[in-house]
Amino acid sequence: MTLLTHVDQADYFSIAIDESTNIMDVAQLAVFVRFFDGEEMKELLTLVGLEGEATGQATHDALIKEIYNMKIPLHKCISVTTDGAPAMVGRDQGVIARLKKDMPSMLAFHCIIHSTVLCEKLNDHFQQLTCKAMKMINFLRNQSVLRHRNLRKFLKKKRATCEDLLTYNNIRWLSKGNALSML
Repeated sequence: MTLLTHVDQADYFSIAIDESTNIMDVAQLAVFVRFFDGEEMKELLTLVGLEGEATGQATHDALIKEIYNMKIPLHKCISVTTDGAPAMVGRDQGVIARLKKDMPSMLAFHCIIHSTVLCEKLNDHFQQLTCKAMKMINFLRNQSVLRHRNLRKFLKKKRATCEDLLTYNNIRWLSKGNALSML
């Protein structure tokens, strides 16, 4: 059974969207659809090219078109998570405002990864905690192949929700968010 079939059969699902630009300066919308298939949480991802400016209207239209093309039942969407950018959360013209016109009961969330990064910038205490967590992750993952292998065995034995820890580097802030979301 394909992931799209599972989405169709799910009672409800949530989406997370984030607009970014690739190395060719082409705007893209990353769309994650998360749902429970009766046994485990599943996630489906697609990248949608955005033409012209990434306004709330353009982003909304591209999102709706992609969801329609994938035959995802939008009426089952109970929440959407974004990065908090004006094009996403603008009161009248943002993607969420436009989605809520059709689905007023839909919940909107600010991405916890983005929130964590913002908190770290605002508070020295959070920055210190994040730094310690990153040091632990990098110690477990990067200092020894044997230690990393043993960590993966331990996580598998304990039936952890994740099979590994993601590494963090200062080049891309998203790697920090990925690593923190695993903790």
